[in-house]
Amino acid sequence: VGHTAWWFEPGTEYELIREATICEFKKAIDVCHTLNIEYMNIHATTYGLYFDKNKTTKIVLNNFAKSLKELRKYGQQKDVKIMLENVPEKRDLSRFKSFKYLIDKSGVFVHLDIAHAFVAGGMDEIFSYMSTYRGKIRHTHIHDNMGLHDDHFPLCKGKIDFEAVASELKKIKYDRTMTFEVFTSIDD
Repeated sequence: VGHTAWWFEPGTEYELIREATICEFKKAIDVCHTLNIEYMNIHATTYGLYFDKNKTTKIVLNNFAKSLKELRKYGQQKDVKIMLENVPEKRDLSRFKSFKYLIDKSGVFVHLDIAHAFVAGGMDEIFSYMSTYRGKIRHTHIHDNMGLHDDHFPLCKGKIDFEAVASELKKIKYDRTMTFEVFTSIDD
């Protein structure tokens, strides 16, 4: 799994910046191809100056979907599949409805970050991602938090019910890769 920078702007309303972002992602796809990496993630985020105004939100969502389609096609030429990773911010693009719009419009796979979903909407949000994308999830991130911030705690140091998560993953027959994305000490 190739993991790209979270700060790129594939949905920006500024076309030159969107094109530069596409160029950077294509370089990442080339690296994944060279290293025989099968999947590459893109984060479902934007920090556009005017984001969350209705007209601009539609522009950003459509630009994001357009970018994902373009990158999916480029990735196909290089045998690299694109995944969209959900993010923890409680902004429009981070909401489940917007994420679903991007997946449906672009045809990319899902990179489910369990803890990001928990910040965005608790256990219900985690289960919504799993049930909706059971056949499209290609990678997961596992870490814990208190439900307010993207803390990247070790498992059982926050509030996520990992027994319920494991049970649901078994129920949807998830048998792919996971990354324990813990940003604390080596002992953790």
